[in-house]
Amino acid sequence: MQNLKNQTNFLEAIYNKEPYKDAGIDVAHAMVLFGVILAQKPKNILELGIGTGVASETILNAIKYNSMKCQYDAVDFCMQFSETTKRYEYQGHWAYPTHEYIEKLRKENVNLIGLDERVFVENCESNKYDLIISDADHERAGEWADHIFRICKPNGIIFMHDIAGTWYPSLQKYMEYINNHSIPHYLFEKNSRGDEICQRGWLMIINKK
Repeated sequence: MQNLKNQTNFLEAIYNKEPYKDAGIDVAHAMVLFGVILAQKPKNILELGIGTGVASETILNAIKYNSMKCQYDAVDFCMQFSETTKRYEYQGHWAYPTHEYIEKLRKENVNLIGLDERVFVENCESNKYDLIISDADHERAGEWADHIFRICKPNGIIFMHDIAGTWYPSLQKYMEYINNHSIPHYLFEKNSRGDEICQRGWLMIINKK
C-alpha cells in the first residue's frame, strides 16, 4: 500500500504551492487519473506534455501500485536527442519540465521522446495505447484530434486538460469530435474549494470505435 501513501504524500507536499497551484492538473483531477490507472490496469500509457510533473508523478505511483508491466511513453518537445549521450536531453525551451525532473523520469525507466506532439501522433501506429493523457500543445492540438483517437485502443481512455472555457479554441475540436460521434465522456470542471483550479477542465473520454 506504500504507493497509495506516496501519491497522497506527493499531492499534500505540492498543494497550493508554486508552480503547481497555477500550472498542471488540479489535485482532484490527479486523483481521478490515479484511480483510473489503478482500475483500468493499462499496459501502454502515453503522456503528451510533462510540464510540472503532477500527472507524470501520479502515473508512476499508479503503475507501481498495480505491480504489472506497463510501457509509459512521455512526449515533450523540450527534449531533443543528443548525439553525444545518445538519449533525449532537456533543452530548456520552457521552465518546466526541469532538467532534474527529466532525469528522475529517466531513472524510472520512462520512455522519453523529444518530439513535437503533432509529429509524434501523426506517425504513431494505430490502436497502440490503453490510456492517453494530453496536456501539451494547447494552441494547435485540435488540428490532430483524429489521430489521438486513432492511436488510442478501442474502449481506451483519453484525458484532456484545459478543455473547459474559451481559453484554447483549438481544444474545443475534441468536444466537437466526441459530440459528433456520440463518444462517452465526462468533463470534470467544478470547484468546491477556493484553492482549486478544476474550472480549467479535465475531460475523460471512453474511445468507442
